[in-house]
Amino acid sequence: MTCTAIFTIVCAFRSFLPRVDAERLCFWDLGIIQTPFVGRSLATVAEISFAYQFTRYWARVVGAVGLPFSLIIANLAWFLCSFAQALCWTGVLTTNNFWHACENSLWGISPFILAVGAIEASTRKGAFKHEKNKKFLQIFCVAGPAFVAYLATYDVPMYIQKWRDGVGGGVDLTLSEGLKHSLTCNVDRSDELWGQEMPWMSGYFVFGPIIMMTLEEWDTKIIGKI
Repeated sequence: MTCTAIFTIVCAFRSFLPRVDAERLCFWDLGIIQTPFVGRSLATVAEISFAYQFTRYWARVVGAVGLPFSLIIANLAWFLCSFAQALCWTGVLTTNNFWHACENSLWGISPFILAVGAIEASTRKGAFKHEKNKKFLQIFCVAGPAFVAYLATYDVPMYIQKWRDGVGGGVDLTLSEGLKHSLTCNVDRSDELWGQEMPWMSGYFVFGPIIMMTLEEWDTKIIGKI
């Protein structure tokens, strides 16, 4: 199964069964399938797959126009996204939103590094020689910084505020206690809860698969190898 298929299937699952991990809240009462443990396990595989495919594609594009250390930069970005999963799991198990703020900070640092590289690559001779390379660089030079700005101004502050307010239980749970606790979920369908969560969920579950499918299509047409 390709990275695109994994990510798209998991996004479909999570969009129909939304939940808020640290708070142990979910929209439906469907037993263990709706719990943070199951959802986060699937999300971990999906997000690592997304980061892998995106960084491999980025390396091919910028490498094709001669940007030095493209594979090293791509590997660094992928490592940051993968390590973010450990921080996320810490937040899920302890119910402490501070770790989710740290997680999403890494998700901001990674595209920032890639955006700087893409901007540098776009100034090089031959950057716009191939149409798919051109589209990718032009889009990412705008979308990359925009995504970083969104995380810095909305997503990370949201989790910091939750942490300060003690939402989710703070540091009350140990990792072992949290593992057992993550197999539970309480139904909450309030507008207050989902009104705050829907902006990032909508963008994630809609645009994420579109990005993956587009990159998979373009990947076969990229000129140049890592």
